[in-house]
Amino acid sequence: LKTMEHPNDGETQHKDCEIEAYYKGLIQSKHVPLKIQFDPTKGFGLFSGSKITKNDIIFNEFPLMAVRLEDNENKCITCDHCFRFIGTLQDQLNHLANGKLPTVTTLPAISPMNSQIFSSIECPNQCSVRYCSQNCLQAAMRTYHTRLCLKTLESKEKTAVWQSFVKHAIMTENGRNFFLAARCMSAMIAIAEQSDVTHAKFPFQAFFSKPWEDTVRLPPDAPPEERASLTKEIENSFNLLQQVLDCDNSPEIVNLDTYRSLMGTFNLNNISIEISSPLTDYFESLKILPTTKKRQAYRELADVIRCLISRHKLDMAFRKANDEDVSDDEDDESGVRFSWDVGTVGTSTSSSRKTKSAPKDRLRFTSKIFPASSGTGLFALLSKLNHSCCPNAAIEFLEDGMAVLVAARDIEPDEEILITYIDEDLHVEDREYELDDYFFKCQCNKCECERAIAASEPEEE
Repeated sequence: LKTMEHPNDGETQHKDCEIEAYYKGLIQSKHVPLKIQFDPTKGFGLFSGSKITKNDIIFNEFPLMAVRLEDNENKCITCDHCFRFIGTLQDQLNHLANGKLPTVTTLPAISPMNSQIFSSIECPNQCSVRYCSQNCLQAAMRTYHTRLCLKTLESKEKTAVWQSFVKHAIMTENGRNFFLAARCMSAMIAIAEQSDVTHAKFPFQAFFSKPWEDTVRLPPDAPPEERASLTKEIENSFNLLQQVLDCDNSPEIVNLDTYRSLMGTFNLNNISIEISSPLTDYFESLKILPTTKKRQAYRELADVIRCLISRHKLDMAFRKANDEDVSDDEDDESGVRFSWDVGTVGTSTSSSRKTKSAPKDRLRFTSKIFPASSGTGLFALLSKLNHSCCPNAAIEFLEDGMAVLVAARDIEPDEEILITYIDEDLHVEDREYELDDYFFKCQCNKCECERAIAASEPEEE
């Protein structure tokens, strides 16, 4: 999967040696000793240089480039660069409610100062994009945002072209990868202006293998014209982006082959990014309040919660109606669970009579009604990790978008560090179907064992 597919000539061997040297340099600064090894079938693999204990941090890493998921922009207020939640808890609730409730100005059991999540800094061009810090703002402006800022495009009369690019992207499966490619190409141009083309294309070039149209799974009986239409599709997208970037002086970077390779890289190597909402922590904190204060807080927030429950149900229904995959961890039974008694407190008419309570109004919901900050990105090391349906490592995300690779069990010296690309709890046949997107068949012990069991079972008549 990770192997670069090209003729075995001297130039290619030199490039592979450069890539290997680059990754050996990367792993030297990590938390634990690591080794890079090359396998003819799987390409580069990351191996432990010593014993790693379960729950140990193996390494941390920020993405080389990332982009938020499109529908996520309507659910969270986050930094456009690192995806950190910004503003206040009230801002997040009001954004989710989308004007369907009176504006929430205060929250029970928390001071206005403590309701601040993180600062918010607007793009200096006032294009409505926001960042969490000067560091993120400067990083974005230095690499990609200067060229892709809507105000910049407007001043160059490129708005209509960009809108055509956006329309094409959102109508295509995994459309956010087109925006990611635009960011990467903008960054490469910026780096080339300060350095050289070779430095600018590295390390993205280390992933180049299949062009985009060869990484899109089509039905086995799809006619050749369908594959050809994909080639035309990527050409049309590139022609639009080329006009947007206005890059006549960068033909070695902004060309169709690089664009196709970038898009193919994203399809095969991107990592999903998910940062949990601070709203979950706030609502969990209400659980430890004294009973009277807790009930009062629940009543004050009941209408907000009902609104968010309705929004979540509508969102799930819409996604299912549009044949989108809704994973098990997105349903109503997953996440942190809440059960609120928001009914009125019973009163007694006589001190000698038992208290008669009013019927309880109970709200049951999970933290899934507070959407995570979600995106997709390419990581220098994490995106090189190979797959197993019984992985020994897992990826977690901190509030600032940093990915943390954690040992899921004890890992022995010289053992390969493996993650899962899919839901490993699926049936083996379903896992095989999901992994078809990556163009390989998993040979891990779990898959081999489950295939053997399936083969030994008598077929149903």
